[in-house]
Amino acid sequence: MRAHARLENVEVRGFQGDGVHVFGSPSLPGPYTNAIGWTIGGRSTIRECGRYGLFVHGSVANSGGVDGVLSVHGNGSFGVWQGDQFGNVYSQIEADSNGVWVDYEANEWMRGESDVTATLAWKPGHVYAVGDLVVPTLAKRAAMADYIPGFQFRCVTAGTSAGVGFEPAWDAHAAVGGAV
Repeated sequence: MRAHARLENVEVRGFQGDGVHVFGSPSLPGPYTNAIGWTIGGRSTIRECGRYGLFVHGSVANSGGVDGVLSVHGNGSFGVWQGDQFGNVYSQIEADSNGVWVDYEANEWMRGESDVTATLAWKPGHVYAVGDLVVPTLAKRAAMADYIPGFQFRCVTAGTSAGVGFEPAWDAHAAVGGAV
């Protein structure tokens, strides 16, 4: 959604990226720049999407929220990501089995099935298969101005990663979570 809109009693399932992506920015071209007042109502479900269930960000994506029941299950990253400047209201969120959470002590993102952060962060000389999910190293993420926390990259080519000092130039604008 890039405009004021209301979704009611919807089910979103199996999208490659975000189930519902709410973004508002006055710097966008065209008439669809203001998502203030967006809402999801009734009984809605977002499940099994490749990235976030509900992803909200931008300077004019606020004063909205969920005024019904929203179930977010089995998404590849967080069930709900709230990243706008001023906040929204979420009355009832039911969430489980989403893929990522934050380990605040380690200051790292973790996948739901991972026991250790190191299984997801990029490593030199590691063998990757098509479809593997990877996040840039903490140092690389800190240097990326457009990196969105929790963003995962999906390998599109199998092979062994380059050695130390040759971490990829992560492309956050690729179609599905970027390409490694």
